[in-house]
Amino acid sequence: MKRIFLIIFILLLCSLVSCKGKAKEYKVTFKNGEQQEIVKYKENEHVEFETLTQEGYQFNGWMLDGQVVNEHVVTSDVTFIASFTKLKFNISFDIDGQIQTKEFEYGDSVVFPNAEKEGYTFSGWTLNGETVESYIIKEEVTFVATFAEV
Repeated sequence: MKRIFLIIFILLLCSLVSCKGKAKEYKVTFKNGEQQEIVKYKENEHVEFETLTQEGYQFNGWMLDGQVVNEHVVTSDVTFIASFTKLKFNISFDIDGQIQTKEFEYGDSVVFPNAEKEGYTFSGWTLNGETVESYIIKEEVTFVATFAEV
């Protein structure tokens, strides 16, 4: 009889220990545009946030409920959304020493302003001494208007 009680006691003890040792697991989803990655975390674990890079954009962080978060303890399934801001650049236009500056976003095509100089004909725009007719924004630059005497 003592053996039966001892066996039952050992079985109960083993089942209690094994149940207590299993932490809940949750899905943490990281969405970046159309891409997503799902990582399993145990309850009360701290989420590890990766810093992303994307050409032409500044990474702002991971958003949860419309707010950028820097840390998070997992208590349920959760989805974080990557937040980016398109880079902006000041582009300068030098028209006979008069500088005009306009703001453009990364990847925009430059819209060149009209350039006039009394007694001269506008020849075109240059960048670092090279004639340009179009330009896609990737950095801050200065275009120089060139003129020919009439």
